[in-house]
Amino acid sequence: MTNAPEFLLDTRVVLDRGNLRLDAELQVHHGEVVAIMGPNGAGKTTLLNALLGWLPLRSGWILVDGKAFETPGDDSVTPIHRRDIGMIFQDGLLFPHLKVAGNIRFGAAPDKDLTGLIETLELSNLLERYPSELSAGQTQRVALARALAAEPKMVLLMNHWRHSMSPGGLGPES
Repeated sequence: MTNAPEFLLDTRVVLDRGNLRLDAELQVHHGEVVAIMGPNGAGKTTLLNALLGWLPLRSGWILVDGKAFETPGDDSVTPIHRRDIGMIFQDGLLFPHLKVAGNIRFGAAPDKDLTGLIETLELSNLLERYPSELSAGQTQRVALARALAAEPKMVLLMNHWRHSMSPGGLGPES
């Protein structure tokens, strides 16, 4: 019997990007939901990009479910496509040439039954539509279905709360 790692995500990300020096440590337990909030330019997107492997670390580590994805100086950096992390952007970034069904199926095992996922997210009546024919909420649900269909260990959701971080909103200026 093996012991499961205590954390789904255990990371320290240290990198320099332009004028930004990011030094962030984060530990997320299995089943835990975490929101990363802060003012513009604080490094929220940079942190997510580093977790995905889009930006190299200067120092630190990225462990997902106990597996090392990146440790500077170690030549065994896990390639982006093998990190088992799903990413959902605010606008969905769906493939415009694929119908909803094709977008959801992308990345899933060829024989995987996606019926339950499609029904849960109420997408059954949208399968033959193209992304340009969807509302913003429908686009987000299709993007979520596409990410979950691949059965990643972790899903990152990118959503900029512009209105809540502006004067008169819930941000630090109010």
